[in-house]
Amino acid sequence: MRGAAVAAAAAAVACTDYLSGPGLTLSPNSPVTATKEQFFAAVAASQQSEEEGLLARLAAMFTQQMAGTGRQHATMQIYSITESDIASYMSRTYTGGGLVDIRQAEAQAKTRGDSVFAGMAMVYEALMVGRAASIWGDIPYSEAVSDVATPKLDSQEQVYAAVQAKLDTAITWIPKTGGANTGPGAVDLVYAGDRAKWIAAANTLKARFYMHWVEAQLAGPPSAALATVACGGNCLQNAVTAATSGIQSTAGDFRTFHSGTSTEWNFWYQFLVVARTGDVASSRTLIDTLKGRRTALGDQRIRAYYDSVLFQGTLDFRGADRNGATAPSGSPLSVLSATRLGNSYRQPIITAAENFLWLAEAQARLGSAAPALSALNQAKAASAAVNGVAVPAATALTGAALLTEIKMEEWISLFQNIEAWNAYKRNCVPKLTPAGTATDVPGRLVYGLTERNANPNIPSPAQQPARNKNDPKACSDVSHP
Repeated sequence: MRGAAVAAAAAAVACTDYLSGPGLTLSPNSPVTATKEQFFAAVAASQQSEEEGLLARLAAMFTQQMAGTGRQHATMQIYSITESDIASYMSRTYTGGGLVDIRQAEAQAKTRGDSVFAGMAMVYEALMVGRAASIWGDIPYSEAVSDVATPKLDSQEQVYAAVQAKLDTAITWIPKTGGANTGPGAVDLVYAGDRAKWIAAANTLKARFYMHWVEAQLAGPPSAALATVACGGNCLQNAVTAATSGIQSTAGDFRTFHSGTSTEWNFWYQFLVVARTGDVASSRTLIDTLKGRRTALGDQRIRAYYDSVLFQGTLDFRGADRNGATAPSGSPLSVLSATRLGNSYRQPIITAAENFLWLAEAQARLGSAAPALSALNQAKAASAAVNGVAVPAATALTGAALLTEIKMEEWISLFQNIEAWNAYKRNCVPKLTPAGTATDVPGRLVYGLTERNANPNIPSPAQQPARNKNDPKACSDVSHP
């Protein structure tokens, strides 16, 4: 088995984002004796690094929430990203701590009659595969982690359809009781086995993945037909249905697990404090936006997101420009707030704020202004609660103004989350000036080098598309829906 199942150890190029240990650096070609609990824990640990590591930093840099200011990240800030840079991230979708391990956990759970455990494992599978498909488009999935030596690339829309089906099964299985249906118990460091929270998170993931195809649905033929396949019908209407059953309060947020123990530190802390201080700082684009909203609206999230720095005798929030440059050169830049840069900070991955934003956007695009405004304000309230600062409600918004505010809130609220990039590609809000001479923010990443070397079905970078099928039009295209 090659392709989407190469040894993770061969892809150890991501500095401190890369984890090591049992279940994380083992070749899936080698027999492993481990329990479903051990596989589940390995996946939870590895996928945290996926959600908080380089992929999250790139998403924040592309959307100008953060800026690459030093060494390798200064180059990435101007969109020079190679297949070697992200090799381990694509590989970890499949290798130890990825699909190969979560499938082992699912199989063992099914064999033992624990549908609850299997269902929760399926949510992890959907999270990692849906994320990969949003970044790379067509990916190995139906033949991945199998006896197929060189797994084919499944089309992006088919992968999304399969992920939605996986989530549907999970939602059906997780509530089962009696017999061996005990679930992961203490090994679940996110929800401690709380079934209702897992079901709500699964529904929010469904809404997220439906929203990924809205641009294609609105773009017309042939993209709309692909969206129908991916969503199993109307993406907007399905998103409303899923979000209605999604995470309804911040108590149900799906957050990574970290502590003050060095082996459990927040990955942003590991990178920005321990390993690569100065490589990434704040972006002037979001900082200036939040300063303006603080003055005009009383939105205080600037101090929840960033730290203030002393500049010319005054404490201020300062960010780098779209190219990662500072003015004047060498002046101090804000990074992250003390809370978010804490070594035990639990990063929000799937949240109530996100859920309400998908509901708000879908309702607004469907022409239901009152429900959309209500959902938007629920999202703002959730963001306020999580960040511990004031986020005033929106009032008297309808039509285009309402939809624009929802899009702005997605950009602001999804801070440090890969979903901010997916939302931007769909919404093109705010109007960002891309780095350098580029006309657009990147629409996708190239496939990882490790995967391409192992699987001849992966095309060379020159043969890869600039955009994925669910994002058919660049923001510079005047016909972008």
